[in-house]
Amino acid sequence: MCDNCEATKHIALFVPSLNGGGAEKVMVLLANGFADRGYDVDLVVASFQGEFTHEVSVKVRIVNLNETRTVKALLPLKRYLSKSNPDVLLSTLPHANIVSILAGALSRTSTRIVVCQQSSPSQSLFGGWKRTVLRQLCRTFYPLSDMCICSSDGIVEEMHNLLNMKTSKLKRIYNPVDEARINRLKEEDPGHPWFNDPEKPVVLAVGRLTEAKDYPNLLHAFRKLRDKRKAALIILGQGPMEAYLKKLTVQLNLVDDVDFLGFQSNPYSFMRNCDLFVLSSAWEGLPGVLIEALACGANIVSTDCKTGPREILEDGALGALVPIKNSTALARQMSKALSSQVPVQKKDMKRFNREHIETAYISELFPVTDIRF
Repeated sequence: MCDNCEATKHIALFVPSLNGGGAEKVMVLLANGFADRGYDVDLVVASFQGEFTHEVSVKVRIVNLNETRTVKALLPLKRYLSKSNPDVLLSTLPHANIVSILAGALSRTSTRIVVCQQSSPSQSLFGGWKRTVLRQLCRTFYPLSDMCICSSDGIVEEMHNLLNMKTSKLKRIYNPVDEARINRLKEEDPGHPWFNDPEKPVVLAVGRLTEAKDYPNLLHAFRKLRDKRKAALIILGQGPMEAYLKKLTVQLNLVDDVDFLGFQSNPYSFMRNCDLFVLSSAWEGLPGVLIEALACGANIVSTDCKTGPREILEDGALGALVPIKNSTALARQMSKALSSQVPVQKKDMKRFNREHIETAYISELFPVTDIRF
Protein backbone atom coordinates (compact mmCIF):
# COMPACT_ATOMS: atom_id res chain seq x y z
CA MET A 1 0.00 0.00 0.00
CA CYS A 2 1.27 3.52 -0.76
CA ASP A 3 0.62 6.72 1.17
CA ASN A 4 -0.68 8.47 -1.95
CA CYS A 5 -3.38 5.97 -2.92
CA GLU A 6 -6.04 7.14 -0.49
CA ALA A 7 -6.31 4.09 1.71
CA THR A 8 -6.11 2.18 -0.99
CA LYS A 9 -8.22 2.73 -4.09
CA HIS A 10 -9.49 -0.44 -5.76
CA ILE A 11 -9.14 -0.65 -9.57
CA ALA A 12 -10.60 -3.48 -11.64
CA LEU A 13 -9.73 -4.02 -15.30
CA PHE A 14 -11.90 -6.22 -17.51
CA VAL A 15 -10.77 -7.86 -20.77
CA PRO A 16 -12.09 -10.95 -22.59
CA SER A 17 -8.75 -12.78 -22.50
CA LEU A 18 -5.01 -12.18 -22.55
CA ASN A 19 -4.47 -13.12 -26.17
CA GLY A 20 -1.62 -11.42 -28.01
CA GLY A 21 -3.36 -8.27 -29.22
CA GLY A 22 -2.53 -4.62 -28.64
CA ALA A 23 -5.54 -3.95 -26.42
CA GLU A 24 -4.69 -6.88 -24.15
CA LYS A 25 -1.07 -5.75 -23.90
CA VAL A 26 -2.17 -2.26 -22.85
CA MET A 27 -4.43 -3.63 -20.12
CA VAL A 28 -1.64 -5.79 -18.70
CA LEU A 29 0.75 -2.82 -18.73
CA LEU A 30 -1.80 -0.63 -16.97
CA ALA A 31 -2.70 -3.29 -14.40
CA ASN A 32 0.96 -3.85 -13.56
CA GLY A 33 1.64 -0.11 -13.41
CA PHE A 34 -1.31 0.63 -11.13
CA ALA A 35 -0.25 -2.20 -8.82
CA ASP A 36 3.33 -0.88 -8.73
CA ARG A 37 1.92 2.46 -7.55
CA GLY A 38 0.20 0.77 -4.63
CA TYR A 39 -3.36 0.46 -5.88
CA ASP A 40 -5.45 -2.62 -5.14
CA VAL A 41 -5.75 -4.09 -8.63
CA ASP A 42 -7.93 -6.90 -10.03
CA LEU A 43 -7.48 -8.07 -13.61
CA VAL A 44 -10.84 -9.62 -14.47
CA VAL A 45 -10.92 -11.87 -17.53
CA ALA A 46 -13.76 -13.78 -19.15
CA SER A 47 -11.22 -16.52 -19.82
CA PHE A 48 -7.70 -16.62 -18.40
CA GLN A 49 -5.81 -17.65 -21.52
CA GLY A 50 -3.45 -16.14 -24.04
CA GLU A 51 0.12 -15.13 -24.62
CA PHE A 52 0.15 -12.37 -22.00
CA THR A 53 -0.86 -14.54 -19.03
CA HIS A 54 2.77 -14.81 -17.93
CA GLU A 55 3.33 -11.05 -18.06
CA VAL A 56 0.86 -10.17 -15.32
CA SER A 57 2.59 -8.93 -12.16
CA VAL A 58 2.34 -10.98 -8.98
CA LYS A 59 0.96 -7.79 -7.40
CA VAL A 60 -2.15 -8.05 -9.59
CA ARG A 61 -5.00 -10.33 -8.51
CA ILE A 62 -6.42 -12.43 -11.35
CA VAL A 63 -10.20 -12.91 -11.37
CA ASN A 64 -11.11 -15.59 -13.90
CA LEU A 65 -14.82 -15.66 -14.79
CA ASN A 66 -14.34 -18.93 -16.70
CA GLU A 67 -16.54 -18.06 -19.65
CA THR A 68 -15.78 -18.99 -23.24
CA ARG A 69 -17.56 -15.94 -24.70
CA THR A 70 -17.48 -12.34 -23.53
CA VAL A 71 -21.27 -11.99 -23.56
CA LYS A 72 -21.57 -14.94 -21.16
CA ALA A 73 -19.44 -13.01 -18.67
CA LEU A 74 -22.24 -10.50 -18.03
CA LEU A 75 -23.77 -12.14 -14.97
CA PRO A 76 -20.44 -13.34 -13.50
CA LEU A 77 -19.08 -9.81 -13.89
CA LYS A 78 -22.21 -8.39 -12.28
CA ARG A 79 -21.72 -10.76 -9.32
CA TYR A 80 -18.07 -9.76 -9.07
CA LEU A 81 -18.98 -6.06 -8.97
CA SER A 82 -21.70 -6.64 -6.37
CA LYS A 83 -19.32 -8.60 -4.15
CA SER A 84 -16.07 -6.65 -4.60
CA ASN A 85 -17.45 -3.17 -5.34
CA PRO A 86 -14.25 -1.75 -6.86
CA ASP A 87 -13.98 2.02 -7.07
CA VAL A 88 -13.65 1.83 -10.85
CA LEU A 89 -13.94 -0.75 -13.62
CA LEU A 90 -11.82 -0.12 -16.72
CA SER A 91 -12.57 -2.23 -19.79
CA THR A 92 -11.49 -2.42 -23.41
CA LEU A 93 -12.80 -3.83 -26.74
CA PRO A 94 -16.42 -3.12 -27.78
CA HIS A 95 -18.03 -6.39 -26.62
CA ALA A 96 -16.33 -6.17 -23.22
CA ASN A 97 -17.21 -2.49 -22.90
CA ILE A 98 -20.91 -3.16 -23.46
CA VAL A 99 -20.83 -6.04 -20.96
CA SER A 100 -19.08 -3.80 -18.41
CA ILE A 101 -21.67 -1.05 -18.75
CA LEU A 102 -24.56 -3.51 -18.39
CA ALA A 103 -22.92 -5.32 -15.46
CA GLY A 104 -22.34 -2.00 -13.73
CA ALA A 105 -26.01 -1.07 -14.10
CA LEU A 106 -27.22 -4.48 -12.92
CA SER A 107 -24.90 -4.54 -9.90
CA ARG A 108 -26.30 -1.27 -8.57
CA THR A 109 -22.96 -0.44 -7.06
CA SER A 110 -21.15 2.90 -7.03
CA THR A 111 -18.40 1.52 -9.27
CA ARG A 112 -17.33 4.04 -11.89
CA ILE A 113 -17.42 2.48 -15.38
CA VAL A 114 -14.71 3.66 -17.77
CA VAL A 115 -14.39 2.13 -21.23
CA CYS A 116 -11.50 2.25 -23.72
CA GLN A 117 -11.90 2.54 -27.48
CA GLN A 118 -8.73 1.27 -29.15
CA SER A 119 -9.82 0.97 -32.78
CA SER A 120 -11.30 3.29 -35.40
CA PRO A 121 -15.14 3.11 -35.21
CA SER A 122 -15.47 4.09 -38.87
CA GLN A 123 -13.65 0.89 -39.80
CA SER A 124 -14.22 -1.65 -37.03
CA LEU A 125 -17.94 -0.90 -36.55
CA PHE A 126 -19.03 -0.60 -40.19
CA GLY A 127 -19.53 -3.28 -42.86
CA GLY A 128 -21.75 -6.34 -42.50
CA TRP A 129 -24.71 -7.00 -40.23
CA LYS A 130 -22.64 -8.08 -37.22
CA ARG A 131 -20.73 -4.81 -37.18
CA THR A 132 -23.96 -2.90 -37.73
CA VAL A 133 -25.51 -4.55 -34.67
CA LEU A 134 -22.37 -3.90 -32.62
CA ARG A 135 -22.32 -0.26 -33.73
CA GLN A 136 -25.92 0.22 -32.61
CA LEU A 137 -25.15 -1.39 -29.27
CA CYS A 138 -22.15 0.90 -28.83
CA ARG A 139 -24.24 3.91 -29.80
CA THR A 140 -26.83 2.91 -27.18
CA PHE A 141 -24.61 1.89 -24.27
CA TYR A 142 -21.33 3.80 -24.56
CA PRO A 143 -22.98 7.11 -23.51
CA LEU A 144 -24.06 5.38 -20.28
CA SER A 145 -20.43 4.91 -19.23
CA ASP A 146 -18.80 7.46 -16.96
CA MET A 147 -15.95 8.09 -19.40
CA CYS A 148 -14.61 6.78 -22.70
CA ILE A 149 -10.85 6.87 -23.12
CA CYS A 150 -9.72 6.92 -26.75
CA SER A 151 -6.22 5.98 -27.84
CA SER A 152 -5.89 8.71 -30.48
CA ASP A 153 -7.29 12.11 -31.43
CA GLY A 154 -8.81 10.57 -34.54
CA ILE A 155 -10.82 8.12 -32.46
CA VAL A 156 -12.11 10.94 -30.25
CA GLU A 157 -13.42 12.71 -33.36
CA GLU A 158 -15.05 9.56 -34.72
CA MET A 159 -16.66 8.62 -31.39
CA HIS A 160 -18.29 12.06 -31.31
CA ASN A 161 -19.33 12.17 -34.97
CA LEU A 162 -20.32 8.53 -35.51
CA LEU A 163 -21.56 7.39 -32.10
CA ASN A 164 -22.95 10.73 -30.90
CA MET A 165 -20.93 10.71 -27.69
CA LYS A 166 -20.58 13.98 -25.85
CA THR A 167 -17.09 15.44 -25.99
CA SER A 168 -17.23 15.86 -22.20
CA LYS A 169 -17.17 12.06 -21.89
CA LEU A 170 -14.31 11.57 -24.33
CA LYS A 171 -10.64 11.76 -23.39
CA ARG A 172 -7.61 11.01 -25.52
CA ILE A 173 -4.85 9.11 -23.75
CA TYR A 174 -2.15 7.42 -25.79
CA ASN A 175 -1.27 3.78 -25.17
CA PRO A 176 1.79 3.30 -22.98
CA VAL A 177 5.05 1.58 -23.78
CA ASP A 178 7.45 0.19 -21.19
CA GLU A 179 10.58 1.79 -22.62
CA ALA A 180 12.86 0.41 -19.90
CA ARG A 181 11.75 -3.14 -20.68
CA ILE A 182 12.06 -2.55 -24.41
CA ASN A 183 15.58 -1.15 -24.03
CA ARG A 184 16.57 -4.26 -22.09
CA LEU A 185 15.01 -6.84 -24.39
CA LYS A 186 15.95 -5.23 -27.70
CA GLU A 187 19.61 -6.03 -27.04
CA GLU A 188 18.96 -9.77 -27.13
CA ASP A 189 19.81 -11.79 -30.24
CA PRO A 190 16.67 -12.47 -32.33
CA GLY A 191 18.24 -15.78 -33.27
CA HIS A 192 17.17 -15.80 -36.92
CA PRO A 193 19.78 -16.58 -39.61
CA TRP A 194 18.47 -13.93 -42.01
CA PHE A 195 19.93 -11.20 -39.81
CA ASN A 196 23.41 -12.57 -40.59
CA ASP A 197 23.20 -11.93 -44.34
CA PRO A 198 24.29 -8.34 -45.15
CA GLU A 199 23.26 -8.81 -48.79
CA LYS A 200 19.65 -9.56 -47.87
CA PRO A 201 17.97 -6.79 -45.82
CA VAL A 202 15.22 -7.89 -43.45
CA VAL A 203 11.78 -6.31 -43.53
CA LEU A 204 9.71 -6.86 -40.38
CA ALA A 205 5.98 -6.73 -39.69
CA VAL A 206 4.41 -7.35 -36.28
CA GLY A 207 0.74 -7.78 -35.39
CA ARG A 208 -2.16 -10.19 -35.32
CA LEU A 209 -2.99 -11.86 -38.62
CA THR A 210 -6.36 -10.16 -39.06
CA GLU A 211 -8.21 -8.22 -41.73
CA ALA A 212 -7.32 -4.87 -40.17
CA LYS A 213 -3.57 -5.42 -40.61
CA ASP A 214 -3.96 -6.04 -44.38
CA TYR A 215 -1.06 -8.44 -44.74
CA PRO A 216 -2.16 -9.34 -48.30
CA ASN A 217 -1.25 -5.79 -49.28
CA LEU A 218 2.16 -6.22 -47.64
CA LEU A 219 2.80 -9.54 -49.39
CA HIS A 220 1.89 -8.10 -52.80
CA ALA A 221 4.11 -5.08 -52.09
CA PHE A 222 6.94 -7.35 -51.02
CA ARG A 223 6.55 -9.36 -54.24
CA LYS A 224 7.04 -6.11 -56.20
CA LEU A 225 10.05 -5.26 -54.04
CA ARG A 226 11.61 -8.69 -54.59
CA ASP A 227 11.26 -8.29 -58.34
CA LYS A 228 13.83 -5.49 -58.10
CA ARG A 229 16.14 -6.47 -55.24
CA LYS A 230 17.05 -9.05 -52.62
CA ALA A 231 15.11 -8.86 -49.36
CA ALA A 232 13.52 -11.04 -46.70
CA LEU A 233 10.25 -10.57 -44.82
CA ILE A 234 9.61 -11.76 -41.26
CA ILE A 235 6.07 -11.59 -39.88
CA LEU A 236 5.47 -11.91 -36.13
CA GLY A 237 1.96 -12.67 -34.95
CA GLN A 238 -0.84 -15.17 -35.21
CA GLY A 239 -4.51 -14.97 -36.02
CA PRO A 240 -7.41 -16.22 -38.14
CA MET A 241 -5.83 -15.28 -41.50
CA GLU A 242 -2.68 -17.36 -41.02
CA ALA A 243 -3.63 -20.20 -43.39
CA TYR A 244 -4.77 -17.80 -46.11
CA LEU A 245 -1.60 -15.69 -45.85
CA LYS A 246 0.66 -18.72 -46.07
CA LYS A 247 -1.25 -19.90 -49.14
CA LEU A 248 -0.88 -16.44 -50.69
CA THR A 249 2.85 -16.58 -49.97
CA VAL A 250 3.06 -19.79 -52.01
CA GLN A 251 1.00 -18.29 -54.84
CA LEU A 252 3.32 -15.28 -55.00
CA ASN A 253 6.38 -17.56 -55.05
CA LEU A 254 7.76 -16.00 -51.86
CA VAL A 255 8.16 -19.08 -49.68
CA ASP A 256 11.97 -18.81 -49.57
CA ASP A 257 11.89 -15.14 -48.54
CA VAL A 258 8.96 -14.90 -46.09
CA ASP A 259 8.92 -16.43 -42.64
CA PHE A 260 5.88 -16.52 -40.34
CA LEU A 261 7.21 -16.87 -36.78
CA GLY A 262 3.95 -16.59 -34.83
CA PHE A 263 3.71 -14.73 -31.53
CA GLN A 264 7.05 -13.73 -30.03
CA SER A 265 7.35 -12.65 -26.41
CA ASN A 266 10.31 -10.47 -27.39
CA PRO A 267 9.59 -8.75 -30.72
CA TYR A 268 11.92 -5.90 -29.75
CA SER A 269 15.12 -7.73 -30.68
CA PHE A 270 13.63 -8.18 -34.16
CA MET A 271 12.66 -4.50 -34.31
CA ARG A 272 16.14 -3.46 -33.20
CA ASN A 273 17.88 -5.58 -35.84
CA CYS A 274 15.57 -5.28 -38.84
CA ASP A 275 16.49 -3.05 -41.77
CA LEU A 276 12.91 -1.84 -42.13
CA PHE A 277 9.74 -2.06 -40.07
CA VAL A 278 6.49 -1.97 -42.05
CA LEU A 279 2.91 -1.45 -40.88
CA SER A 280 0.48 -2.26 -43.69
CA SER A 281 -2.83 -1.80 -41.82
CA ALA A 282 -6.08 -0.81 -43.50
CA TRP A 283 -7.25 0.63 -40.21
CA GLU A 284 -5.95 1.06 -36.67
CA GLY A 285 -6.61 2.76 -33.39
CA LEU A 286 -3.17 3.59 -32.08
CA PRO A 287 -0.83 0.81 -33.25
CA GLY A 288 1.38 -0.05 -30.30
CA VAL A 289 3.85 -1.93 -32.48
CA LEU A 290 4.59 1.30 -34.33
CA ILE A 291 5.40 3.03 -31.04
CA GLU A 292 7.56 0.08 -29.99
CA ALA A 293 9.40 0.14 -33.32
CA LEU A 294 10.15 3.81 -32.73
CA ALA A 295 11.48 2.96 -29.29
CA CYS A 296 13.77 0.38 -30.89
CA GLY A 297 15.12 2.90 -33.38
CA ALA A 298 13.70 1.15 -36.42
CA ASN A 299 13.50 2.56 -39.92
CA ILE A 300 9.72 2.79 -40.55
CA VAL A 301 7.23 2.76 -43.41
CA SER A 302 3.52 2.77 -42.53
CA THR A 303 0.21 3.04 -44.29
CA ASP A 304 -1.57 6.31 -43.58
CA CYS A 305 -4.68 4.57 -42.29
CA LYS A 306 -7.35 6.30 -40.27
CA THR A 307 -6.33 7.14 -36.69
CA GLY A 308 -2.92 6.36 -35.31
CA PRO A 309 0.06 6.23 -37.66
CA ARG A 310 0.02 9.89 -38.68
CA GLU A 311 -0.18 10.97 -35.02
CA ILE A 312 2.59 8.60 -33.98
CA LEU A 313 4.89 9.46 -36.88
CA GLU A 314 4.23 13.20 -36.57
CA ASP A 315 2.85 13.65 -40.08
CA GLY A 316 5.67 11.60 -41.60
CA ALA A 317 8.59 13.24 -39.79
CA LEU A 318 9.44 10.01 -37.93
CA GLY A 319 8.62 7.53 -40.69
CA ALA A 320 7.23 7.40 -44.21
CA LEU A 321 3.46 7.29 -44.77
CA VAL A 322 1.81 5.73 -47.83
CA PRO A 323 -1.84 5.29 -48.92
CA ILE A 324 -3.69 2.21 -47.70
CA LYS A 325 -4.36 -0.76 -50.02
CA ASN A 326 -1.78 0.46 -52.52
CA SER A 327 0.87 -2.23 -52.91
CA THR A 328 2.71 -0.26 -55.60
CA ALA A 329 3.15 2.80 -53.39
CA LEU A 330 4.11 0.61 -50.44
CA ALA A 331 6.70 -1.29 -52.48
CA ARG A 332 8.15 1.94 -53.85
CA GLN A 333 8.54 3.44 -50.37
CA MET A 334 9.97 0.21 -48.94
CA SER A 335 12.61 0.22 -51.69
CA LYS A 336 13.40 3.87 -51.04
CA ALA A 337 13.73 3.28 -47.29
CA LEU A 338 16.02 0.28 -47.76
CA SER A 339 18.22 2.26 -50.13
CA SER A 340 18.48 5.29 -47.87
CA GLN A 341 21.85 5.92 -46.26
CA VAL A 342 20.42 8.36 -43.72
CA PRO A 343 20.91 6.96 -40.18
CA VAL A 344 17.78 6.50 -38.10
CA GLN A 345 17.58 9.13 -35.36
CA LYS A 346 16.60 8.33 -31.78
CA LYS A 347 12.95 9.23 -31.25
CA ASP A 348 11.50 11.18 -28.33
CA MET A 349 9.16 8.75 -26.52
CA LYS A 350 7.97 11.08 -23.72
CA ARG A 351 4.38 11.26 -24.95
CA PHE A 352 4.12 7.44 -24.74
CA ASN A 353 6.02 7.08 -21.46
CA ARG A 354 4.41 4.45 -19.26
CA GLU A 355 4.48 6.53 -16.07
CA HIS A 356 3.05 9.56 -17.86
CA ILE A 357 0.22 7.51 -19.37
CA GLU A 358 -0.57 5.82 -16.04
CA THR A 359 -0.92 9.22 -14.37
CA ALA A 360 -3.23 10.42 -17.14
CA TYR A 361 -5.41 7.32 -16.71
CA ILE A 362 -5.61 7.73 -12.94
CA SER A 363 -6.74 11.33 -13.33
CA GLU A 364 -9.70 10.03 -15.36
CA LEU A 365 -10.41 7.01 -13.19
CA PHE A 366 -10.55 9.21 -10.09
CA PRO A 367 -11.44 12.67 -11.46
CA VAL A 368 -12.55 14.26 -8.18
CA THR A 369 -9.63 12.99 -6.13
CA ASP A 370 -6.53 15.06 -5.58
CA ILE A 371 -3.84 12.43 -6.09
CA ARG A 372 -0.21 13.47 -5.89
CA PHE A 373 2.68 11.41 -7.18
